[in-house]
Amino acid sequence: MVTIAFVFILISSTLLSILLDMHLYNLSFFQTLHFSLTLDAGTRETIVFTALITGLFASFFLDYRMSKKESREKRS
Repeated sequence: MVTIAFVFILISSTLLSILLDMHLYNLSFFQTLHFSLTLDAGTRETIVFTALITGLFASFFLDYRMSKKESREKRS
């Protein structure tokens, strides 16, 4: 459940950012998507994507621990 919430928030914030860029810069959806998702070495975008990937792994880990705990409680 944590992973689903994380992915939903990630997708919705990305779409909101893309729609705002489309409106401000008068570009197409795919142009702004390309600019938003390309990584340039040595920029802050790399740090943000690293944090997002770390958050995704953490949510997978939390979901695994929660499902493991629930299965133990069902056995008891």
